[in-house]
Amino acid sequence: MNNNNNTLSESVLSTKQKLSFLWIFAIANYIFCDFFTLFNPESLNWENIELKQSFLLSFAIIMQLPIMMILLSLFLPYKSNRIANITIGLLMTIHIGLLMTIFLGLTQFGEKFLQYIFLTLFGANTLHYIFFSIIEIATTLAITWIAFNWSESGRKRTF
Repeated sequence: MNNNNNTLSESVLSTKQKLSFLWIFAIANYIFCDFFTLFNPESLNWENIELKQSFLLSFAIIMQLPIMMILLSLFLPYKSNRIANITIGLLMTIHIGLLMTIFLGLTQFGEKFLQYIFLTLFGANTLHYIFFSIIEIATTLAITWIAFNWSESGRKRTF
């Protein structure tokens, strides 16, 4: 006798699990983007930037937020879970969007920002960064969307 009679409701992830897995996916993209950037010295023009401990600490705190969300998405109760995912999802979307424009444009080229953005979109030296950033933004927007549309009565409902 086959006891493997999975119904649709048994095989679909809960909203908490979906959110947690999406945070893992976002973090994997953050890590791989930074890793690939190390292979492109043109992307790391740090000659005029002094890396202070406070600068590094601020980025460590920002990157700790999505790491925390892996667990918080699973263990927080509905209301605080929803608020945390919407808030951190939007914060990370804005953070990555600003990094994509400011880090790649303003810090390296100053007043030639728009020209650089155009060259970046059609050039080859930072295409990996744009590729990963688009995936990261889409993922954090998906997290925000799922959390925003998550209803308390639908907590146990599967999609």
